Amino acid sequence: MFRMRAIAVCLSGLAAGLSTAADCPQFQNGVVMGTPAEPVLNEISGLATSRRHPGVLWAHNDSGGAPAVYAVRSDGAFLGTYTLDGAVNRDWEDMALAPGPSLSADRLYLADVGDNNFVHLQSTIYRVPEPFVDLEQSPVTQTLHGVERFPLQYPLAPATVFNCEAFIVDPATEDFYLLTKDSAGRDGGISYIFRAAAPHLPDSTAILEEVGQIQMQTGISGIVTAADMSMHGDAILVRTYLAALRWARAPGVSVAEALSKSPCAVPSAPEVQG
Repeated sequence: MFRMRAIAVCLSGLAAGLSTAADCPQFQNGVVMGTPAEPVLNEISGLATSRRHPGVLWAHNDSGGAPAVYAVRSDGAFLGTYTLDGAVNRDWEDMALAPGPSLSADRLYLADVGDNNFVHLQSTIYRVPEPFVDLEQSPVTQTLHGVERFPLQYPLAPATVFNCEAFIVDPATEDFYLLTKDSAGRDGGISYIFRAAAPHLPDSTAILEEVGQIQMQTGISGIVTAADMSMHGDAILVRTYLAALRWARAPGVSVAEALSKSPCAVPSAPEVQG
């Protein structure tokens, strides 16, 4: 999770090995664009950028918050609260914006995957069509209907369950991926990659498949706290408490194979709890 105090344009926790600078893209310095002033946004844990509405960011709070997503303009102006009908925020940790079934219009995906005490046998992904937002609207309060629920279970549960804060949707396949933070054994230096392959059946528990591991540095700098994928699926970003990493992904390469390579360190804004 992270607490957002300002929105910055920038995309360092480190993996066990980094690509050389010559193999990595160059980034400009981050630019602070605004600060969300809405009191309800007190512990933002997931963030996604709308493609349907340029200039709109979607956000959700961490555990204990309402089962809602919040629309925020890129300058920090608050645009509204959108509650997911029938959803529960046990411990929402990440979100994604990606195509829906059969690569249709974008959906919002909310990942209820956190488990600090390692007691939950299942995690849940919620999916709902992205609502319309007007950049100039006064803050609205709406209920989003048509919410789909996808329960997920780790393959060795209940013997082994994981705490997870990183979720991505592959825009090419619509597969779900979880990158774990830790388990009861703490897993120092390892983030496990689990996949739920599409198609996804609402209200039907899918058993996750372990498809790989990321060798991270031990300690707080290597603990995975968020992840995202570019809209074309050609880059994967992973956040840790202290930094951000980027993996390139070539056409035809699986997510797990891409994450087995050496990443590039990318600039990230300093945060109290990244």
